[in-house]
Amino acid sequence: MKKRKLIIIFCIILIILPILLYSQIYSQKTGASDSDFEIRKGVLVSYNGSSAEITIPDTVSRIANGVFQGNKELIKVTIPGTVTSIDRDAFFGCENLK
Repeated sequence: MKKRKLIIIFCIILIILPILLYSQIYSQKTGASDSDFEIRKGVLVSYNGSSAEITIPDTVSRIANGVFQGNKELIKVTIPGTVTSIDRDAFFGCENLK
């Protein structure tokens, strides 16, 4: 009986561990946290992160001028439907952005 419980626990760990590891790796890869964004009244005014791939928070309706200007790390930005306006030069100089 004790051996069976150990086998069940081991199997559960084998199932959960890869999921946890993948989610950790994925969050680091895509990963800007909310604290990386400075948002004022729905306007994204500053980004202080260093992630290559980011998703703009749903609370943003406008991306201000120069927010990502010159960011050479940025490869991919996912912009939610809540964003209705992107100011001029918001992404100026983002040479690696695809």
